[in-house]
Amino acid sequence: MQGRSLVNKNADVKPVIYTLEPVILKYTTNRFVEETVQQIIQVARTKILQGDELFISHSFVTTSTEDDDLTQQQIRRIVKSIQDKLLAKFQDQKRLEDELIRVLSLLEEKGFLHGYGRQNILSLLSS
Repeated sequence: MQGRSLVNKNADVKPVIYTLEPVILKYTTNRFVEETVQQIIQVARTKILQGDELFISHSFVTTSTEDDDLTQQQIRRIVKSIQDKLLAKFQDQKRLEDELIRVLSLLEEKGFLHGYGRQNILSLLSS
């Protein structure tokens, strides 16, 4: 991974830190947001959860960080982006909230208490 790589390695600090090039980070974040929006819309429409949806398997915001700037960036780049796209789809804030509450209820009803689903949907409802 040394020569040409999309991943940067900072071996000067312990533990070693790996980062993505900004253009790659932006691309992967946009893909993540788009896929997540489509999956939430699909679950809201069909009322079917597979359990491997990105909003269940991946946290929108890193919770174990003392870096408030990172948290705010994640909220802005991920949570707000997902909210904006969902709002554009559902066209009304109340309808969006109702759909997210239905998804949250479905998570609880189907026993998907593992993963990040509940935390992520609550983030979308509260931000």
